[in-house]
Amino acid sequence: MSNDIIVCENLVKIYKTKDIEVLAKAEAEDIIRGGYEEVVEEVDRLANIGAAKSQIKLLVDAVNGYKLAYKSYPEGENGLQALVENIEDKENWQPSLQGSLPKDPWGNDYIYKCPGDENRPFEIISYGADGEPGGEDENADINSWE
Repeated sequence: MSNDIIVCENLVKIYKTKDIEVLAKAEAEDIIRGGYEEVVEEVDRLANIGAAKSQIKLLVDAVNGYKLAYKSYPEGENGLQALVENIEDKENWQPSLQGSLPKDPWGNDYIYKCPGDENRPFEIISYGADGEPGGEDENADINSWE
């Protein structure tokens, strides 16, 4: 951000006439505003990715706790629901996760696969901002095994 200010100040110094100086100051303000918005967007993007990774870790711990308690992983694509609701009619069931299931930071459900791909016992996935498999940047998948 400070480099933007220096560049803008140098732009103002280069132009000597009053009309061009006003124009340069306006451009400098636009550059600073634009740079700030980009920084805020990047911070938001990174915060969402970090939040998804943290929530996935929490869900992985809850799934592993469920396995310890019931000697098997929750089954099926709705298996995460078994962490907060007795959908499998287990005797002496206790929630492995308090409250309700979190949605990913983009408002989508986490994907649960049991068994997972490549001989993993299970996987938990967020498909990122676009909610679709694959993608790059904020649209990239976030997996429990990465």
